[in-house]
Amino acid sequence: MKHRSMGSEASDPTGPNGLLQCIRKRFSPQHNAPTSPHAPFGRAASVQRHLTVISRRVNDIQSAQAPFLSTLKPERGDLGLTGTWRKDKRQSDSMDSACDMVKLPWLYRKALLILDKLEVEDNEEHIKTTIKAGGLMDVVESYPWNGEEVFHKRRDKRKGQHVGRAVRLKEGPSIQIRWDNPFGGEGSDTFVLSGDGRTLTQDSEMTLRDSGKSCSYRFAGLL
Repeated sequence: MKHRSMGSEASDPTGPNGLLQCIRKRFSPQHNAPTSPHAPFGRAASVQRHLTVISRRVNDIQSAQAPFLSTLKPERGDLGLTGTWRKDKRQSDSMDSACDMVKLPWLYRKALLILDKLEVEDNEEHIKTTIKAGGLMDVVESYPWNGEEVFHKRRDKRKGQHVGRAVRLKEGPSIQIRWDNPFGGEGSDTFVLSGDGRTLTQDSEMTLRDSGKSCSYRFAGLL
């Protein structure tokens, strides 16, 4: 279902603004100019009073609609976050602090520099993310929406696995993970879709258990 904006309603003859314009035109002084000395001059005043009442009611309708219309977002069908989101370097953060915390080897750091897109498959059953970083640092993960915890390879490419699950927060879908030593800790990736449906931000947070160090960074992607 498509919704008309308040701006387009002004030119819609079926909307409250269009109705008001038609009434004003029909009963305007020019349209109803007297043609003889005996024409009913009192009619103009009566029409003006009715126009004032109608105008107030139109304003009431618009005021009632405003909160509802402000919450509407362009429809993407049932796609959710599904799409290939290309990195917006101007709006994305450096991952240097995260790399420093887990002492990521130099070669892997270089691979992260060419991270250029995030692919998301979001449906009723699961959310799947694929980070494209030149092959060497690609990360593919899938989490069911039923809250079940699943295992994936560690993102820092060390031996071992992390365990994670997908949850729905007020801000948006979130993937929450934890992993053991070395550099054991926990982290989250929370996804927020812009109002126009054209920008996806992934806000990531990470905390190490032993040192207590933490960091956060953002990936911004455009369709």
